[in-house]
Amino acid sequence: MPGQWNLDRVDGPRLDGYFSPPECLCGKGVHVYVLDTGVRLSHEDFAPSTVRTESGWNFVGDCTAGGGTVEDKSGHGTHVAATAVGATSGVAKCAVLVPVRILDENGKGDGGAMLSALDWVADHDINGARKIVSMSVGGPRSAVIDAAVRELVHAGVVVVAAAGNSGEDASGTSPAGEAAAITVGSTGCEDFGDSFGPSSTMSSTMSTASCGGPDAMSDFSNRGAAVDVYAPGAGVRSAWMTGDRDFRRSSGTSMATPLVAGCVALYLEKYPDATPEDVARAIKSSATRMRGGGGGAEDAGVLNPVGMLSTPPAATLRR
Repeated sequence: MPGQWNLDRVDGPRLDGYFSPPECLCGKGVHVYVLDTGVRLSHEDFAPSTVRTESGWNFVGDCTAGGGTVEDKSGHGTHVAATAVGATSGVAKCAVLVPVRILDENGKGDGGAMLSALDWVADHDINGARKIVSMSVGGPRSAVIDAAVRELVHAGVVVVAAAGNSGEDASGTSPAGEAAAITVGSTGCEDFGDSFGPSSTMSSTMSTASCGGPDAMSDFSNRGAAVDVYAPGAGVRSAWMTGDRDFRRSSGTSMATPLVAGCVALYLEKYPDATPEDVARAIKSSATRMRGGGGGAEDAGVLNPVGMLSTPPAATLRR
């Protein structure tokens, strides 16, 4: 599908407006847990849902339909999930989505729901499949949340977290500030500028837009030593919750995070026994310099999926 500039950045240096999966990988055998506002599972990007999704869980207290209901009333979770695994919008088109609702329709939640969700992921095993947690969420720095993330990573789960959208140091929030997580900042396309502010949305009027210009760190993106990698997060087109064929553009480190999670799924398909530490090492060692400037010498590089996939792990995960 033309116009998805974030996907165009995944498949190599040639910017033609289209997405070709690197090495024909698609995340087969990998489960991506999206901790967010829920997901519109009937959306065509997740079809057939009986094959491409698993039952998730709802940790939001205002839900009256039971713990397994993950209906998205915000749009944020659907957008994020489709960027990771969507048939049209996503990177890892064969990975399985496991939706976990921890935020309400206003994008609000609490640390208790996040902690319960992380514990649930740790205990939730689906035929021994590799697990990735995509967390486009954040809150004040919490030792308890950080410890839960470390335990997941120690157990072999890759945790990918959004850096945040305040233009500040990411180290002051959880889970972004936790070193065990892969923390993701946002880049924008020079063709678009940063007219897309964090969490902004734009309808299909730009559905055919593509990016031929260089990228730069998004003005809104959190930064600093806690950020491990930057990825396209401004003006990202993905599925939306208002209808089964609806798509929207949205911006934020929330949009960059699932792109990295999807690329991790490709990596784990190619190297199914790679440790989370080796995944992080492959991402950071292959990252490229910010093409359009906007980052200092101390800042992390930009996601380079082709280089990442060419960086084999040094260790083997003990299952």
